Amino acid sequence: MSGKRYTAEEKQEMLKTIREVYEGGGSVQKAGQAAGVAHQTARIWLKEAGVRLRETRGRNEIEYDPEDLRMLAEQGLSEEEIGKAMHVSKSTAGMWLKAQGIKINLEARKARKAIEKEELPEREKKPVKKCRTCIYRSASPIFGCNYIGVTGHSRLLICTVAGCTVYKRGKRISKKRMPADI
Repeated sequence: MSGKRYTAEEKQEMLKTIREVYEGGGSVQKAGQAAGVAHQTARIWLKEAGVRLRETRGRNEIEYDPEDLRMLAEQGLSEEEIGKAMHVSKSTAGMWLKAQGIKINLEARKARKAIEKEELPEREKKPVKKCRTCIYRSASPIFGCNYIGVTGHSRLLICTVAGCTVYKRGKRISKKRMPADI
């Protein structure tokens, strides 16, 4: 891919501007903008002219304590949870773990998940959706039970999806195909 070609005089004038801005403390990007060229071009021209480029701190050079990282991994936290705890992204936490050679303790994670599951109040546990396998399920995926539509009888008011009192496993039936024993 070829870009714009500059004459030797144009390049020297632009390089002079780039050097002034860069050596005055500006970034390569600002120096390139001042001369009207891309920052990649400015960087190449500065290197060709023998200018020693300053080292930059990249975004991935965030300071972290390996002991904190090791402690969180030992507790069985996932990369995402470690990232949240250390205020970085999941991928950064994963890079740090890999760089330090730290493995996440999966046994501790399983134990922690089991304890969390036991501590949940009964109403916060996910209800078991029996409607998906019930013979009284609705033809529409939006609605759950169609017991009333099939049989013409209502269920108890306290009957919920999780504690269904009329659940029967099997192929969905419609009012037309309703067996005599229902």
